Amino acid sequence: MTDEKHTLKKDALFRFFSNDFDSYTELIEDLEKQPVSTKELADFILMVHLSPMATLIINEELRIQYVNKESIRQTKTEYETVIGRTLMELSFMNLHGSDIRDLWKQAVTNGKWSGTVNYLDKDGCKKSYLLQLICLSDQETQEKYCGLFLLDALHLGEINNVERQFAYFDRVTHLPNFNQIAYDINKHILSNEQQPSGLALFRCSNIAKISALYSREVRKLVTLEMVRRIQNLLPENYRLYRLSREIFAVYVKPLTDEESFKACIEKIRNYILQPLNIDKHVILMNIEIGATSFPSKTRELSDLLEHAGICLDQHETSKIVYFSEEMTKDFTTSLHTVERLKPSIEQDLLEMYYQPIFDHNDNIVAAEALLRWNDPELGYVPPNRIIRYAEEHDYVSELANWIIDRVFKDKLYKDYSINVTINVDVTQVEQPDFLESVQRLIKEHQVDTGKIIFEITEHQAFEKSPLAVEILHKLKDLGFKLALDDFGVGHSALALLGDLPADILKIDASFITLNNS
Repeated sequence: MTDEKHTLKKDALFRFFSNDFDSYTELIEDLEKQPVSTKELADFILMVHLSPMATLIINEELRIQYVNKESIRQTKTEYETVIGRTLMELSFMNLHGSDIRDLWKQAVTNGKWSGTVNYLDKDGCKKSYLLQLICLSDQETQEKYCGLFLLDALHLGEINNVERQFAYFDRVTHLPNFNQIAYDINKHILSNEQQPSGLALFRCSNIAKISALYSREVRKLVTLEMVRRIQNLLPENYRLYRLSREIFAVYVKPLTDEESFKACIEKIRNYILQPLNIDKHVILMNIEIGATSFPSKTRELSDLLEHAGICLDQHETSKIVYFSEEMTKDFTTSLHTVERLKPSIEQDLLEMYYQPIFDHNDNIVAAEALLRWNDPELGYVPPNRIIRYAEEHDYVSELANWIIDRVFKDKLYKDYSINVTINVDVTQVEQPDFLESVQRLIKEHQVDTGKIIFEITEHQAFEKSPLAVEILHKLKDLGFKLALDDFGVGHSALALLGDLPADILKIDASFITLNNS
């Protein structure tokens, strides 16, 4: 077999770095004719060509053999007019020829040269470049070349100033961010003033759902409106921060009146809960609020953020949770429980019990899947506690996936010709990977979806979540049945039937019991 590849010709050496190829595919095809590692070299060429750093290659006559796109941008000229010109002729290099030749000699002698070059350009403006030269050599002809890498030091300094500013401010809202509040609290600690202070954290828990249902632009408008509403009600010595995409903080120092602090937070809560009219949509924000104060609730100023975060992790929608000492103990317990839960799920140490469901003739027609966990250290942990702790520490997806995977894997419906019920709540359904995980497990276990019933608890939470309702409809499309548990509890239960595609209603006893008094 004849190798059709030929030696890489000298006149083609820099052509592959130029912009004469119209696509990556064309570059690959051209390189395949050369005795080179095609993919790696093509990636390298593309990387150099699109680099944000001006990159040039010159020969011993200091004439330019190659420039990348950033060099073209800085010279404000075309590629064809730059190639072959000397380095001294470039508009952004106003160096004396002898200086450049001296740099060339040092690069050739030592293999490279790097440093800062300061000069006045042709317009009389001060320029400062970080410059590096690397000596290249043609192994066949022994001709020398130098690769030049230039970075505008003054421009870089401007960028660094902007980046330092962004390090302490949120780019979207221009509010001070987590770094700034941490700095402010630490400064308060170091001052030894021990002034009373208050902190409230606000989380818009459905901001990701708003983005999924509408658009990122709508999410941005919702965020900015939330900022506007909070700022409109803040007294003079209160400061607003944005700690993350979902979480905002209100910090006050000194806190002269704790009751006024609570009243302010309450006003903000009520204002935020009012419907938003954005882009022809009526949007409701789900708000969780955790608050604490120093020294009345939190004894150490350094614990202020942590304790407010513990309150926020109670996930009490539309309520204000104030810190108490008992919460620290509960938080530690829940955290330890979830830390024990993680390896138990990974090692498949949880159990699934199936409780039979009878018809009026005492025939078993279905079974309800019930989670059970006996931990060697914790003992028996009730299912409602497992789920609550998993929600507090963002472990819902893993737990829900294990439950569904186990039920699908057991295939009780196949062995006993009955339906199997899985309990789900709105938090599980709203997980970003919930539907995708269900679809994957259907294929993995070859599930007869018509035999599986997803039983919905806390219907009113679904009523407030368009995303969860949408996912329920998609579960129906996959063939699953849906049941409403405890139907009749709460207000407007019948109205839910118009939104939730239920097949089965489990009537609450209080709904049908006659009052004989």
